[in-house]
Amino acid sequence: MTLVERERELAAIHDMIGAVAAGHGRTVLVEGPPGIGKTAVLATAGEQARGRGLRVLTSVGGELEQDLPFTIVRQLFEPPLRTEDRAELLAGAAGLAEPVFGRSDPSQGDVVYGLYWLCANLSASAPLLLVVDDLHWADGPSLRFLSHLSRRIADLPVLLLLAGRPGPVLDGLVGAALGGTAPHVIRLRQLSDEAVGVLVRRDLSAEAEDEFCQACAVATGGNPFLLAEAVTNLRENGTRPIAAEAHRVRSCGPTPFPGPCWPESPEAARMPSGSRGRWRCWRRPPSRATSPPWPDCRWRRRPPPRTDSRGSPSSPRDTP
Repeated sequence: MTLVERERELAAIHDMIGAVAAGHGRTVLVEGPPGIGKTAVLATAGEQARGRGLRVLTSVGGELEQDLPFTIVRQLFEPPLRTEDRAELLAGAAGLAEPVFGRSDPSQGDVVYGLYWLCANLSASAPLLLVVDDLHWADGPSLRFLSHLSRRIADLPVLLLLAGRPGPVLDGLVGAALGGTAPHVIRLRQLSDEAVGVLVRRDLSAEAEDEFCQACAVATGGNPFLLAEAVTNLRENGTRPIAAEAHRVRSCGPTPFPGPCWPESPEAARMPSGSRGRWRCWRRPPSRATSPPWPDCRWRRRPPPRTDSRGSPSSPRDTP
């Protein structure tokens, strides 16, 4: 599905793909708060890259996997090592990376140097796109490899496409891992009121009235995830997209998940402008069937104050 108001960002990535196809490596960092559409931009960039003949390898940082060495690296390179000639890909200096993918201690040997040459071997047959989403949750050893690669990427037909949430955590990681390099930074912004109207009319009703669309923009702060969840709830509730129903938008929000991120948390501090106090972040419960087990925060409206049998406010309690 076509992304709205992301044309400039995708055009910049398209230019980087063109440079890599011509043999010039690049590093791109996509920044944005939860729900702003980083993953969607990465997915569209992957489609663009495949259309230009690039090989695409992807990985996602996990909040509970930061202490597992080389988690990101394994996600990136294990698929081609399973399906292609392993001996050829790990030939020469790339063989130093063998411990990462075997049973040996990955601290033995210069594995980071070997991983660089594994990239070189993979990109010998076709330019390479390496995608790392949720960089703020990447493990330390993988970050060391990304740092090593980014400093030498100009000599390889490789595009390193990273994405993460802005803030102290990402700033510290990027400052340490990519210090001394100059990645192209793309900062995703909230959607304009006009873009929200386009999405409401595309995904809810082509006849949605302007006042109703404006209410959606105010309630979600132009955050694409919040908007998508609100539209889903409005559709399920049978809300008519007319001005007289605009007040109902304020009572609709994303589905809650157990495990609150309190208002003073970093996630809450980066909520869309105008939404703080009305929305609270809830995380998906851990599950062995998903990776990572806790994806980006999911937001819902703060419940109204409870009252006792006499109509007086009772002690607030957070319910999932």
